[in-house]
Amino acid sequence: MGEKELIAVPAQEKPKKTKASVEDKLKALLDDHYTRMEEMIDQKMENYNYRMYNSFKSEMRRWWTGYYENFEER
Repeated sequence: MGEKELIAVPAQEKPKKTKASVEDKLKALLDDHYTRMEEMIDQKMENYNYRMYNSFKSEMRRWWTGYYENFEER
């Protein structure tokens, strides 16, 4: 009977597993810390900008209604 031919399939190289160096771990930690600090600062700035906007809005309302013009009479 016929014999089956074996076909050689090239083996794919597996990526070598290497332990993360201390420097890589430190970089990852610093990147994470920096990202968290950026998020915290963004939240603080949003809150600050909102407060500034509300303060400006109330001052404009006082000016528009004549609050400061009538201030001397009070």
